[in-house]
Amino acid sequence: MKTLKLLVILALPFIAACVSNEKTPTPVVDENTIPAQPSGELIRTYVESNDFIDVDYKAIEYATINPTSSRAENVTEEDHAKMMAAVYRFQKHVSVIDGLYSCSLKNGAEINISEELFKSMIDNLEEMNSFIKEYTEKGEKVNVIEPTEEYLESLLK
Repeated sequence: MKTLKLLVILALPFIAACVSNEKTPTPVVDENTIPAQPSGELIRTYVESNDFIDVDYKAIEYATINPTSSRAENVTEEDHAKMMAAVYRFQKHVSVIDGLYSCSLKNGAEINISEELFKSMIDNLEEMNSFIKEYTEKGEKVNVIEPTEEYLESLLK
């Protein structure tokens, strides 16, 4: 299976998939190692400006997973804000059809993001759908939640 992706991290609260009743412990995280989150105002600026977004999502992913790494220092608050703005733009076009996530976009140009970034988001959506199919086929209940205005607004905070 592919390595953990930043987009999966961003999408997990959105999915809110209830797969089983198993309890998993909440990890203990040192707050000093968490990368600075961009301000909602900065994210909103990128969303509303509709400026072209092309960020190194792999670097952002790495910085999110390994916040104390020296490579993480090269990822700025602006990079994180641009990534969140791109996710916001993308998620506005995601819906649930027959219990799976679907995106109405055909390319990144439609929302003014790079094709590489767009493809990574489409790939992530397909991975989530694979997860849903896998657990559904096992007879597990998966609660697939339609993106709401409340969810989209949460991306801007």
